[in-house]
Order: sequence, then structure tokens, then C-alpha cells
Amino acid sequence: MPDVIKSLHNKHKDKGTQPSFDELLSALYIVAAMYLRVFIIVDALDECEESANCRTKFLSGIFELQAKSGASLFATSRFISEVTAKFKGCLEREIFERGFCQTDDDFEERLRSNQFFEYAAQNWGHHARNASTSSQVLSLAYVSFLISRAGVDALSQGLFAIKRHSWHSNYSQKVPRRMTALHLVAYLGVKAVVKLLLKNKADINLKDDYGYTPLSRAAQEGHEAIVKLLLKNEASIDLKDNFSHTPLFWAIYARHEAIVKLLLENKASVDLKDNFSHTVTVRL
Repeated sequence: MPDVIKSLHNKHKDKGTQPSFDELLSALYIVAAMYLRVFIIVDALDECEESANCRTKFLSGIFELQAKSGASLFATSRFISEVTAKFKGCLEREIFERGFCQTDDDFEERLRSNQFFEYAAQNWGHHARNASTSSQVLSLAYVSFLISRAGVDALSQGLFAIKRHSWHSNYSQKVPRRMTALHLVAYLGVKAVVKLLLKNKADINLKDDYGYTPLSRAAQEGHEAIVKLLLKNEASIDLKDNFSHTPLFWAIYARHEAIVKLLLENKASVDLKDNFSHTVTVRL
């Protein structure tokens, strides 16, 4: 580890403080000067809010570092006009713009040509949860993104398409289709965006082609706050999927005890036999 980083750490560790932006930028200058080539990756730039001029100051510092060190800069962000304006003239690519890939070859070509696609798809929910809890503006930006049918299709395929072995054929097609924005954010647990979608009259009981409703997705994944919110907005509690599984079935199967209790308190049916005469039980 460079001495400048060790020194900065020790200085603030003893005081229990955090380094200032100027101290961090100065340390970056020194570290960048140690290398012939420097690559700077800024992930989820949209999560750096503009309050107190924070994002503008951050970008000014990074652009100045880039100019002086000759560094290559790669940044990811949801569409925010102020961010886009800062990168005017730079190479820009929307990694979810092409929608659902119709073959494994097409999907794997997307992974090769967009090397951040897999990361973005797998971690979108994490970033959305963290950002939307603190910013109404960011929540609206996520809703704007999810209005795109192509974006939802590409994101859901990126989330669920998993090649389990080298001879696993057609894996990219064995994923849920007809997922809506509400399905996705219920599955990922992004409460603030669920609220906005419901406010905008999203169909709360619509099924994907597996028969899952947003309530089924939230119950299966253990998102208690989302389940409460959907029930409060009159989600049908006993709608069955293609195998006759209800949200209560999935909550029991996944051992989400709090959600099981919540569904039972809201009069969920305890008839849990599926198409194969399988049942699940739980002790409360």
C-alpha cells in the first residue's frame, strides 16, 4: 500500500475522523503518478447527490485528475440530464437498450461486448435499494428507467439467466418473461420504487409467464416491507402460480417466518397443495 494512503489512514484513525475530499484527491494524484497507465472506474455516479454541490465538485476533481495523469475514465449512472451533460462528447452506451436476447449466442455476445452488463444486472437492486431510501429524485429516475419494456426485459434476463455447466443449452431462454417493473422491484426489495409504481397505478396482480405476482416474488425473497405494502394496496393474497403455489407456500418454503405470520394474519388460504400434491407445513 502506498505510504500516502497509510499516512492518511493513520492520521484519521487516531482522531476518529474521515479524510476530506481535498485530502483524498491529493492522495489520488500521488498514487496515479506512480503508474504508467491509470484506469478510474466510478460506479453508480447517480448515487452521488447534487446537494451541497457534491457531484459537481467530485466530477471536477476527477476530470482534473484525468487530464493531468492521462487516466482512462469509466463511469456508470442512471440517466440524469445533469450527469449526461458533464460527459458530453464522451463515448456512451446504454447497456439495457436492446431488450431480451432471443438465443444463447446473442446473450453471450451481449456479455462479451458489454463487460459491465452482468455486474449491472446482478447488482442493480443493491444500488437501487441504497440510493432510493435517501433520494426521491433517484427513485423517480429508477421508475423512468423501468418504464422501458426493453430495459425490464434485459434486466430480468441478466438476473435470471445462469449457465450452470458448459453444455447447458437454451439457458438464456429459461427465465421468466412478461415480468413488469413491479415484479422486478418487488423481487429486489426496492420499497421506495414499489411505492412510486403503485402510486402510478401499476397492475398489482399481473402475472409473469411463470404465474408469479409481485406478491409471490416478494414473499419468496423475504421482503417483509414489500409484502406489507402490497397487501395494504389490496394485492390478491391467494393467487396461484403455474404450479398452484401461493405467496404463503413460497414464504413457508423459503422459511420467512415473519412473512408467513403476516400472510396468515391477512387471511391467506392454508390450502397449499400444488399440482404435484406436494404440501409444506410450518410451526409458528
